[in-house]
Amino acid sequence: MPLIGTVPKIAIVGPSRCGKDTAGEYLGRHTYLRYNGSLSRALLPLIAKELKVSEEQAWVEPHTKYEYWQRFCDHFRENNACALVRLALQTTDLIIGSRSKREIEDAQDNDLIDLTIWIASGVPKDPTLEFGPEVADIVIENNDELFVFQHKLKQLSKALGIWRDHTYAY
Repeated sequence: MPLIGTVPKIAIVGPSRCGKDTAGEYLGRHTYLRYNGSLSRALLPLIAKELKVSEEQAWVEPHTKYEYWQRFCDHFRENNACALVRLALQTTDLIIGSRSKREIEDAQDNDLIDLTIWIASGVPKDPTLEFGPEVADIVIENNDELFVFQHKLKQLSKALGIWRDHTYAY
């Protein structure tokens, strides 16, 4: 059980391809945090129903129908900036991939998120991202080998008291 009593809710943000999902998967395997995919995964059943396709088919289409997914997300949180975060928190402790500044700030202000981590890497600027590292509590660099990135996540998890005692390091 975590040392801090309750499992924190953590947002992991940054530009596309910076390592957010990698961080989420790693933390989900090695900590007390539940990880069920990005915010897109939380919306998947609703989008599949709207498109009248299977979830599997809708899931392979976010990159080909990116504008549709973005409009759907914007509409979903139109009257409640935290709606998507609240939906995701039903099945995960990690909010991965928010692109809306209002969504992140409102989730922080409403205590839905305990810690916001910006993943900094050398990837190109992401035009869909409405904010930068200024919304984060901490920044983790991801410019080295995978094991270095994982070590940083492990050390943070230990400091937060959420690391599970494993017999293996990574």
